[in-house]
Amino acid sequence: MANPYPSAISVKEFIEDNDSSISGTLYFWEHKSETTTTETGSEGHNYAGYIGGYATRTIAMGVTARAAAANSGSIDLILEAESATITGGIIESVSDLYDAVQLDGIGENLVFENITSIFGVLTIRYKANNSKSIRIKEDGIIKGDFILPATAGVFSIYVIPQTVVNGSDITLESLDTNVIQIDYLNNLSALDAIITNGTTEAVDETIDAVMLDANSENITFKRTTSGVDYLRIIYSAVSDKIIQIKVTGLAEIQVTLPSTGSVNTFDIFEIKLCAEAGSDITLTSIDDDVIRIDYLNLYDEDGIVSCAPNLGGNDLTYTEPKPYIAIGQGFFVEADATGTVVFNNSQREYKLEGADAVFLKSSGKSDPNSIFNLPVIKLGMDFNSSNDGNNYHRQIGVSFSQYTSFTHDKGYDAEIYDVGNTDLYWKFPSNDKKYVIAGVQAISNDLEVPIEITMGYSGNVTIKVDEMKNVTDNVFITDKLTNESYDIINGKATLTLNQGVYSDRFVLAFTESTALSVDDTIENAYTNLYVDNTNHNLMISKNLEVEISKVELYNILGKKVGLWNIEEQKSTYQLKIKEQLPTGVYIVKMNTNKGETNKKIVIE
Repeated sequence: MANPYPSAISVKEFIEDNDSSISGTLYFWEHKSETTTTETGSEGHNYAGYIGGYATRTIAMGVTARAAAANSGSIDLILEAESATITGGIIESVSDLYDAVQLDGIGENLVFENITSIFGVLTIRYKANNSKSIRIKEDGIIKGDFILPATAGVFSIYVIPQTVVNGSDITLESLDTNVIQIDYLNNLSALDAIITNGTTEAVDETIDAVMLDANSENITFKRTTSGVDYLRIIYSAVSDKIIQIKVTGLAEIQVTLPSTGSVNTFDIFEIKLCAEAGSDITLTSIDDDVIRIDYLNLYDEDGIVSCAPNLGGNDLTYTEPKPYIAIGQGFFVEADATGTVVFNNSQREYKLEGADAVFLKSSGKSDPNSIFNLPVIKLGMDFNSSNDGNNYHRQIGVSFSQYTSFTHDKGYDAEIYDVGNTDLYWKFPSNDKKYVIAGVQAISNDLEVPIEITMGYSGNVTIKVDEMKNVTDNVFITDKLTNESYDIINGKATLTLNQGVYSDRFVLAFTESTALSVDDTIENAYTNLYVDNTNHNLMISKNLEVEISKVELYNILGKKVGLWNIEEQKSTYQLKIKEQLPTGVYIVKMNTNKGETNKKIVIE
């Protein structure tokens, strides 16, 4: 749609007038070029051949197309079927019977020969009761030694930030005698590798799957956060099964999934089908044969989606959409209900279009209560791609007012649909949405705005203020696990993180954490804490003035891995640490009558 009037229209008025039928976010396409300009090719004359992107606008702020997108290389995302929207099907527990390769001796190895894809990261699915040291080689050259953490008797995924090229031989070599069972490397079954001294072992794993056994029964994976060129369905079926795959309601393809031989044998079926970020992907049963679907795997080697435009090089600059829509300006909205989109005269404004902005405000008096005078902070995160080694920047924005909150606020919150392997976004309690733009409550000393960081590699990221308006307070990124605060107005937060998703750990705050001084007081005056790595004990000594009620142990991702409730006050404690915990940095939290203290330790 487009602005139909011979004057600008207000974004705020348009969104509020259409609150009952649209999501409250406007998207503006900014066209820069085409992938080819030759007369013989068609690439520059279709959507996927365009160079450009969608800028995002809410009532409070806008984010440019480049700031709103952060392509960080390969995509390998698993969407569990039981978490999808299910129509007619049922969830049931199934035994998944398959073979895995077991390595339990030094020098035993697997070689995946002449791989046919470029991998931005190596994804190993494995099970190990104790941490396992392995060596990765590419064409016989050592790429690194890695410690895979214990998985407590279940299969788990470990991602190694290692790029390998098409045609390489990849070796996984055991460096100790601990037992590991390997299911696959990326999409390559361990059974198809060359096995040296390892053995093939039967595995019986209980999983949850969705059963479809009637025509029109379906499951829908809504608003996928990444665009990809390939879909992989992990399923079991006694007979061949016909399903239809739809992307955002359009019938895209009908496929026949071959029989896997039994109910308890799951297999992978790969389909080359492009889906943009933000799509709804529906798998629909076309017959009455039974299929059990474990999960849908969204996969793309390079993160460049063939059915979507690309942003071009860093030499291209993009425009931030402003509070008013220019004469004739086209834009897109997302409908969230059946209804009519309304344009009316009350939305019209007289605004001049300028070179530095879409519109320049007149020199009239500023209204302090205007929606455009809301406090706004835009954060930027710089990070490396685990795929190509290049640097990328993600920008997210937040506005503050007494009318918005951590619940979804139409016109102020915009969901993110292009989450990369490494990324940053707002993620609030009691709300499963991820936001690139958010509106929250007014700034106060107690306000903490949660952010979530997903890491596709182990290493550093930096977070800083990209832009700030109508904010006079100090601004910090606070680590809730370590209680460290980083001033991001006069500096930046440099975080060293391992691969994984960091939820409920980092917040945007307006007062500096004071917990570190409490830590120093308690540790220096009352307690002493260290690790006995030889006997796997956490050693604590204290004087009689302090009483300890509870000791907790967290890994660097913020997951609790140990808990000791202290019922008797003694001068010393030997707290047993689980031997299967992998080597690394951990945080010990002690609750005492003098306050809570936190200390980093290293477990070997």
